[in-house]
Amino acid sequence: MDEACSNVRVQLDSKPENIDTLERQRVRLQVEEQALKKEKDPLSAARLAEVQKQLAALEDTLRPLQMKYAQEKERLDNIRRLQNKRQELMVALEMAEQRQVGI
Repeated sequence: MDEACSNVRVQLDSKPENIDTLERQRVRLQVEEQALKKEKDPLSAARLAEVQKQLAALEDTLRPLQMKYAQEKERLDNIRRLQNKRQELMVALEMAEQRQVGI
Protein backbone atom coordinates (compact mmCIF):
# COMPACT_ATOMS: atom_id res chain seq x y z
CA MET A 1 0.00 0.00 0.00
CA ASP A 2 2.78 2.43 0.90
CA GLU A 3 4.54 1.67 -2.38
CA ALA A 4 1.37 2.35 -4.35
CA CYS A 5 0.88 5.66 -2.53
CA SER A 6 4.50 6.52 -3.17
CA ASN A 7 4.11 5.80 -6.89
CA VAL A 8 1.01 7.99 -7.08
CA ARG A 9 2.82 10.78 -5.23
CA VAL A 10 5.77 10.61 -7.65
CA GLN A 11 3.40 10.74 -10.62
CA LEU A 12 1.62 13.77 -9.17
CA ASP A 13 4.90 15.58 -8.50
CA SER A 14 6.45 14.75 -11.89
CA LYS A 15 5.83 16.37 -15.23
CA PRO A 16 3.71 14.33 -17.59
CA GLU A 17 5.80 12.15 -19.88
CA ASN A 18 4.56 13.83 -23.06
CA ILE A 19 5.64 17.27 -21.80
CA ASP A 20 9.00 15.93 -20.67
CA THR A 21 9.59 14.30 -24.07
CA LEU A 22 8.66 17.46 -25.95
CA GLU A 23 10.87 19.61 -23.73
CA ARG A 24 13.84 17.32 -24.34
CA GLN A 25 13.17 17.46 -28.07
CA ARG A 26 13.07 21.26 -27.85
CA VAL A 27 16.44 21.37 -26.08
CA ARG A 28 17.93 19.06 -28.71
CA LEU A 29 16.63 21.28 -31.50
CA GLN A 30 17.84 24.44 -29.75
CA VAL A 31 21.34 22.98 -29.46
CA GLU A 32 21.26 22.02 -33.13
CA GLU A 33 20.00 25.49 -34.03
CA GLN A 34 22.88 27.16 -32.19
CA ALA A 35 25.40 24.92 -33.94
CA LEU A 36 23.87 25.56 -37.36
CA LYS A 37 23.93 29.33 -36.84
CA LYS A 38 27.72 29.12 -36.79
CA GLU A 39 27.84 27.37 -40.18
CA LYS A 40 27.90 29.31 -43.46
CA ASP A 41 27.21 26.66 -46.13
CA PRO A 42 23.85 26.48 -47.95
CA LEU A 43 23.06 23.01 -46.64
CA SER A 44 23.41 24.21 -43.06
CA ALA A 45 21.29 27.26 -43.82
CA ALA A 46 18.54 25.02 -45.20
CA ARG A 47 18.73 22.74 -42.17
CA LEU A 48 18.66 25.79 -39.88
CA ALA A 49 15.42 26.95 -41.49
CA GLU A 50 13.95 23.47 -41.01
CA VAL A 51 15.05 23.30 -37.37
CA GLN A 52 13.55 26.74 -36.68
CA LYS A 53 10.31 25.63 -38.31
CA GLN A 54 10.28 22.48 -36.14
CA LEU A 55 10.98 24.57 -33.03
CA ALA A 56 8.07 26.90 -33.77
CA ALA A 57 5.71 23.96 -34.29
CA LEU A 58 6.99 22.30 -31.13
CA GLU A 59 6.43 25.47 -29.10
CA ASP A 60 2.87 25.69 -30.45
CA THR A 61 2.26 22.13 -29.27
CA LEU A 62 4.08 22.46 -25.96
CA ARG A 63 2.72 25.80 -24.74
CA PRO A 64 -0.91 24.71 -24.12
CA LEU A 65 0.25 21.47 -22.50
CA GLN A 66 2.53 23.38 -20.14
CA MET A 67 -0.23 25.85 -19.28
CA LYS A 68 -2.68 23.05 -18.50
CA TYR A 69 -0.07 21.24 -16.40
CA ALA A 70 0.75 24.44 -14.48
CA GLN A 71 -2.94 25.01 -13.73
CA GLU A 72 -3.42 21.42 -12.57
CA LYS A 73 -0.28 21.58 -10.44
CA GLU A 74 -1.46 24.84 -8.84
CA ARG A 75 -4.84 23.26 -8.00
CA LEU A 76 -3.09 20.25 -6.49
CA ASP A 77 -0.79 22.50 -4.46
CA ASN A 78 -3.82 24.42 -3.18
CA ILE A 79 -5.52 21.17 -2.16
CA ARG A 80 -2.39 20.07 -0.31
CA ARG A 81 -2.16 23.43 1.49
CA LEU A 82 -5.81 23.19 2.50
CA GLN A 83 -5.36 19.60 3.71
CA ASN A 84 -2.37 20.66 5.81
CA LYS A 85 -4.29 23.63 7.23
CA ARG A 86 -7.25 21.35 8.02
CA GLN A 87 -4.94 18.92 9.80
CA GLU A 88 -3.41 21.75 11.84
CA LEU A 89 -6.86 22.98 12.81
CA MET A 90 -7.97 19.46 13.77
CA VAL A 91 -4.95 19.10 16.04
CA ALA A 92 -5.60 22.52 17.58
CA LEU A 93 -9.25 21.62 18.15
CA GLU A 94 -8.32 18.31 19.75
CA MET A 95 -5.83 20.03 22.05
CA ALA A 96 -8.43 22.66 23.00
CA GLU A 97 -10.98 19.93 23.76
CA GLN A 98 -8.47 18.10 25.94
CA ARG A 99 -7.71 21.31 27.85
CA GLN A 100 -11.45 21.89 28.26
CA VAL A 101 -11.96 18.38 29.68
CA GLY A 102 -9.02 18.86 32.01
CA ILE A 103 -10.55 21.90 33.67
